[in-house]
Amino acid sequence: MANQGINYTARNFADIRAELINMVRQYYPDIFNDFNDASVGMMLLELNAAVGDMLSVNTDRMFQETQIDYAQERKSVLSMARTFGLKIPGKKPSVTIVDFTVTLPVLGDTFDISYAPVIKGGSQVSGGGKIFETTEDIDFSNPFTIGGVPN
Repeated sequence: MANQGINYTARNFADIRAELINMVRQYYPDIFNDFNDASVGMMLLELNAAVGDMLSVNTDRMFQETQIDYAQERKSVLSMARTFGLKIPGKKPSVTIVDFTVTLPVLGDTFDISYAPVIKGGSQVSGGGKIFETTEDIDFSNPFTIGGVPN
């Protein structure tokens, strides 16, 4: 029997399995000849076919992401756009200064600090059509914030 080359176009499970069986029959006829589905040898052969099938699918998927007409992931399309010289700005956070005013009752000759509120971090305020969120608690009983900014 003449030696045949391996068919590298077998890319799905059934084709890879058939190619592996042909290869074993051709190159190892004395070592393995039990091609029953329940045999350990066939289990190993089918595991190899499954790995080959998964590699083919993943290779095809990765190649697909390099084609502008077929790419599905946002990062792939943005990467190709940047390759063609398109400038794509990223998201930029908005920052603002907000003045919170609190009216406290008087205790003697000063205000009663026990009524001072705490505005929790994550509280949201809106202005100019935008929503802003506090990043830390604002405790009016303390003269400074955690970051050292005066209250």
